[in-house]
Amino acid sequence: MSAPHDDHLIRELLEHEREERDRRHAQVKTLEDRLGALQLQTDELQAYRRQVRDHWQLQFRQGASPALMHCCRQFEDRLEVALAQQRHTQRHVQGLLEQARQGRIRQDVRVASIERLLERRRQQALTAEAKAQQRSDDEWAQRAHRALQESQPSLAIAGA
Repeated sequence: MSAPHDDHLIRELLEHEREERDRRHAQVKTLEDRLGALQLQTDELQAYRRQVRDHWQLQFRQGASPALMHCCRQFEDRLEVALAQQRHTQRHVQGLLEQARQGRIRQDVRVASIERLLERRRQQALTAEAKAQQRSDDEWAQRAHRALQESQPSLAIAGA
């Protein structure tokens, strides 16, 4: 396989890996947004639970029926279940986010490695081209020097 063909394949690979990197960056952003929204919901739910608790504690001090107390207790229990589910979901999304971040880092490293490979190959090609040009220039200079010497042999002998 020729080097230009290899470079073409590597550039295609780089394009694919860049697309994957961009997808992973978007995935991380989506999960960060989702985690932020979950945290906001959790905070709101906790604030609501405190408001409900404070409200009913005030009502119970003033006297409330056992049926109302039981109803309020059941509602608070449902709020606790909702908070527990919310925290569980947050932990799950946090785990997904950590995995996505690690994947994003690995993808960034892949892209950087391929870019370095292409740059190294470009530098090698430039170096090889410069060496070939130098050889060509040296050969031309040697031919020109020989041609000059061959065209003027009598001057070298006449001068002696």
